[in-house]
Amino acid sequence: MKKIFLTLALFGACITFALAQETKDDKINKMIKDGAEYVKAKQYKEAAGSLQEAINIINEIIGDVILQGLPKSAGGLTSDPANDQVTSLGTLMGAGMQVQRMYYNEKGQSVNITIQPNSPQLSSLNTFLDNPDDYPGEEAGKRVKVKDFKSLLRFTKAEGEDGSSSGYLTMPFYTSVVTVQGGGFADEKEFLAFLELFDWKLLAKNMGYVKE
Repeated sequence: MKKIFLTLALFGACITFALAQETKDDKINKMIKDGAEYVKAKQYKEAAGSLQEAINIINEIIGDVILQGLPKSAGGLTSDPANDQVTSLGTLMGAGMQVQRMYYNEKGQSVNITIQPNSPQLSSLNTFLDNPDDYPGEEAGKRVKVKDFKSLLRFTKAEGEDGSSSGYLTMPFYTSVVTVQGGGFADEKEFLAFLELFDWKLLAKNMGYVKE
């Protein structure tokens, strides 16, 4: 009986997702069609608004797929998908879009991960990581690796009983930039170990960087 109930529940969830996706696709097609009609009528402001809305919906779909490449929980920290955020700034192919997920636990540890596809920060970040000797000073951070991805880490260890540690990591991820802010970790080793638990290959696949 339980198996039947679970099967029906899963089937219902799949149907709901499919209908929601179909609705988004319908909205996109309608906005594009309306935009074309506005262009024919030389109503360019209205055309821009209609196409902008279509772009925003497309970016929402892209953001949802990216979030599916992130774990819902890792290393004892869990996330609440209801608090996931996909922020679109209106450009296509993910540029100007940010995807965000929060992780936390009862021990006071927290992690905020933000992914920005086609980030304008990518070039300068790669320049820094490829030439670390040109940027001396602890405030600049240090070069580390998460899996096979070079990253820039700044970690401040807690001082005193009431102090709290904080970690800030930026990672070039193909044509994107991943930013991770963490708090409550004992040291940078523990912070980096948490990030090693992520399936970065799955994320790359969901973002279209690698094939199966």
